[in-house]
Amino acid sequence: MAAQDLPDLNTMIEEINARPKQRPIPKGSNLPAITKSGLPLIHKLSLAILLLITLGITLLVSAPWALGIPSTRGLVLADVGIVRMADKDKHVSFQINGKIANTSAKSMKVPTLRITLVDAEGNSLQFWDFSGDITDIESHKDVPFATGDLDIHFTKAHKFVAEIGSPLELALRRKPAP
Repeated sequence: MAAQDLPDLNTMIEEINARPKQRPIPKGSNLPAITKSGLPLIHKLSLAILLLITLGITLLVSAPWALGIPSTRGLVLADVGIVRMADKDKHVSFQINGKIANTSAKSMKVPTLRITLVDAEGNSLQFWDFSGDITDIESHKDVPFATGDLDIHFTKAHKFVAEIGSPLELALRRKPAP
């Protein structure tokens, strides 16, 4: 092969560095197709559902009244007392009594009264839920409550915790402090 048959070095380098023309890849090409990257539809739907659930839980916790669940803000327990009782067989039981007071400017529904027996670490051992015959408490009024006999079946019992609230509020509350 003669030296004149070979292209010169500069021409070869220009061909190597040349930019390809901007044209679509023809069908049937052995190059992979360039596709738009993005989340599949199932992932988008899952994220949307997760967002709706998160918003619903946030609304449920922060503004239950918006979902038709009455709030107990403005209701407090007052004059709470514990009476220890023993029968003739020296079986000990307790009764908790007091008042549920409405400190708000509007009439409110009487919530569930929950009495929880906790151990020294604040773990719940036993609880009782009470709802009375009175359904509403007038503004700035109170209603008395008494639990009746509470039998205790635990030797590790440390104290009673009295709480009021809707079933949702009671379920979302933190563990009572020891």
